[in-house]
Amino acid sequence: MARTGDANLMKGAAAAYKNYDNVGGMYAGIDKATKAFSDSVMDTAKMKKAKKDAIDKDWNKSKDGVLESYGSFKTTVDYDFTFDELKGLKEELYAAQNENPPNQKVISSVNARMNGMKNGINDDVELRKMLATMDHSKAMSDNEKEILTAFQNESYTLSRNENGEKEYNINGNKYTKAQVEDLHIPQNPDYSNNFTKVFARNAKSRKWSRPVVESEIKSIMPKKTDIKGLRAFAADGVMDQSFSDMLEFDGRLKMEIDDVLKNDPRFDTDNTPGISEDEFMMMKQALTDPDHEIWEGDQNKWAEVTHPLLVDRLANSIRNDHQKNNPNATKDMDEAGANNYYL
Repeated sequence: MARTGDANLMKGAAAAYKNYDNVGGMYAGIDKATKAFSDSVMDTAKMKKAKKDAIDKDWNKSKDGVLESYGSFKTTVDYDFTFDELKGLKEELYAAQNENPPNQKVISSVNARMNGMKNGINDDVELRKMLATMDHSKAMSDNEKEILTAFQNESYTLSRNENGEKEYNINGNKYTKAQVEDLHIPQNPDYSNNFTKVFARNAKSRKWSRPVVESEIKSIMPKKTDIKGLRAFAADGVMDQSFSDMLEFDGRLKMEIDDVLKNDPRFDTDNTPGISEDEFMMMKQALTDPDHEIWEGDQNKWAEVTHPLLVDRLANSIRNDHQKNNPNATKDMDEAGANNYYL
C-alpha cells in the first residue's frame, strides 16, 4: 500500500498535532459522499440507529438490574431447572443407598454432580456480576448485546447438551456458559496507553525509521489471531480516535485503496474501473465490521485485511508528527534520499 498523504490520522491528539491542509478537500469529499445517499438509505440508517439505541438502553438496564441484585437470580428459571435436576438426583441417590450393599460408585457420582451443580450456580452469579461491572468495548455488535441482555435478564430456557453442559436457549439458539462469556468484549485501556508511548517516543526522535515504528506498533497491537482483541483495538481506538475515525478523516485513503484493492472482486460491485464512492463507503463499513457480509462469515478474513491497514494508518500518524518536529530532517539529502526518507 502506498504511504503518501499528510492527513493527520490522530484526531484526538493535541491541537499542535492537527493538519488542516486538506480541510477543503475533505469536506468536498464528505459532501459528495452525502449526496450519494438516497432518502431510503437515510431512512434505513435512522431506523438502524433507533434500534441500536434501544438495544444499548436494554443492555444498560439489564446491567443495572444485575448490580441491584448483586448477581443473584431474579426469576425462577434457574431455580426451577435446578430443582428438577436435584429431584432426579435424589431419586437416583435413594435407589443407590438402598442397594445391598449400597452402590458407592453411584452415590459418589451423584454427590459429584450435585457439587458440580452448586459450583455451576456460583459461577453463573459471578459471570453475571462480571458482565454487569466490566466496561465493554464499542466493538460489541448489537446481536452480541441482545444475547447478553437476555442472559442478564434470565430471558431463556435451560437444557443440557450431550456433554452434560448447561445450555441457555436464547432467541432460538443455544449457548453454553463459555459461549455466552465469549460474546463479551471488554475494553482494554492498555492498547491506547501503550500506543501513546510509541507515538511520543518516535515522533520526538531525531531519526525516522518506518520499519522500527511499524515493529513497535505491532508489538503493542493484538495479533491477527486475537480477533476479540483486534476488534476492541479498532473500535475503541487510541488517543481518542477509532479506526473508523481514521478512515473517515484520511483524505488520501481512497486513492491508496484504489491502488491496492481496485482489482479485488469483493469491492467491485458495479464492474467499473476503480473504486466508486458507493464502493468506497461499503469498503470502509466492511473494514470496521468483522461481521460484514463481504467477509462471508469469517472474521479471520477481516483481520487479514484490517490488521496491516491499522499498522499503516498508525505509522502514518507518527510520521506526520515526526515531520513537524523535524522540518530539516531531509535538508542535507539529495532528492532521491529525501523522497524515500519517510516512505
